[in-house]
Amino acid sequence: MIRIFQIFKFFGLVSFLSLFLIFNATADSEILGKWIPEERDAVYEFYKCGDAICAKVFSLKEPLDPETGKPKLDKINEDESLRSRPVLGMQFLDGLKKKGKNKWDDGTVYNGRDGKTYTALMKLKNGRLEVRGYVGMPMLGKSTYFTRD
Repeated sequence: MIRIFQIFKFFGLVSFLSLFLIFNATADSEILGKWIPEERDAVYEFYKCGDAICAKVFSLKEPLDPETGKPKLDKINEDESLRSRPVLGMQFLDGLKKKGKNKWDDGTVYNGRDGKTYTALMKLKNGRLEVRGYVGMPMLGKSTYFTRD
């Protein structure tokens, strides 16, 4: 009798873990793909990178630098060695890990408007994606909102 109870307990645990993994994968898949920021000046692609979520610049409304006529570069990056990298294709979001239903945390976001990298968290609510960059505490940060392409 004890042996049967142990078998049911084992299969119950395996079933629970399987469902947990399926629901987490489903939540991640809801945010994968292309999103447009409020400014509507680009399209960003969110994708899996290992067990985390990352995002890169997929397309730009104005891909060329008006001064040079060449592809835009990351000219204001705090790291001088990165100032010659093209903005198109650049990864701006890195390492966001699932922390709850429709919530990801512990990542970084690069803000191409000020050239700085911040700690990041992300939430999906009512079909809208919020990416919040901050220093220290999330309440001291700034959010950017994305909608589906």
